Amino acid sequence: MAGRTITHEERRRVFALRRESNTYSQHKPGRVPPADSPNRPELARLWFAAHQLTQKRQLRTFSYCGFRFGVVYVGESLCVLDWALRKVLVKPPGSIATLGTILGNAKVFHQ
Repeated sequence: MAGRTITHEERRRVFALRRESNTYSQHKPGRVPPADSPNRPELARLWFAAHQLTQKRQLRTFSYCGFRFGVVYVGESLCVLDWALRKVLVKPPGSIATLGTILGNAKVFHQ
């Protein structure tokens, strides 16, 4: 049984979010970037996708753009782990309003 083919656009998005996380970690070693920076929109989208999925059911892994990611909790905070690299890519946003602006929807969390 063949798996789903990953498109060039999906691959580009995943490489962009990995690059965003690595760039942040190079400037601030040992830290994980929050999901609410306009400089890191792909990480904001990834974290929000994980947040939406965990609202529906408990999960440990999920697929995003054809790649596998994990959900980890640091204390009470939902973080997203790159399954292939075993590295935490993004932590929760400090500001929900900023996250909504990045995602283009000011009412992101009004469900």
